Amino acid sequence: MFSPRAFEELEKKAADVHLLLVKKKQTLVVAESCTGGLLSYCLTIKPEASAFFLGSVVSYSYSAKMKHLGVRASVLNEKGAVNESVCDLMAQGVKERWNSDWALAITGVAGPGKMQKDPPVGTVFISVLGPDCQKVEQILLDKKNRQDIRHQSAIFALDFLHSCITMGTH
Repeated sequence: MFSPRAFEELEKKAADVHLLLVKKKQTLVVAESCTGGLLSYCLTIKPEASAFFLGSVVSYSYSAKMKHLGVRASVLNEKGAVNESVCDLMAQGVKERWNSDWALAITGVAGPGKMQKDPPVGTVFISVLGPDCQKVEQILLDKKNRQDIRHQSAIFALDFLHSCITMGTH
């Protein structure tokens, strides 16, 4: 799993998001794929997470992305699950279904293998959707260890969300 030091970094970043959203009286929902619930876990470590965190969907399969997030089968079949379009649709779907202020979505290839349509291992897309904000970022991680990719993806996602909330991104 993760080293205690690495996990402390995730906890700190999640706590920063927690404090920021509580202060702003705003809510968050998460749609996760490659992190498999890691973001949601970190966001709920601190007591009273329900003050800002409404819930999450861990949508690892195509069918889960379609059923629970409204991602169209045609998009998945054409492009695969790891791309900007799917990540954006995941954020839109979870935000609409939970009626939250903010949505954070993540999809990527953590390895060691990948599906035929997927980009290389270490490719991750993160989408943030909020008031006056809709942004998708792609990151390329050169780490080939599955846990490192999940960890680094979660850190980047929390940093990206925090910056969008504090600075706004159009």
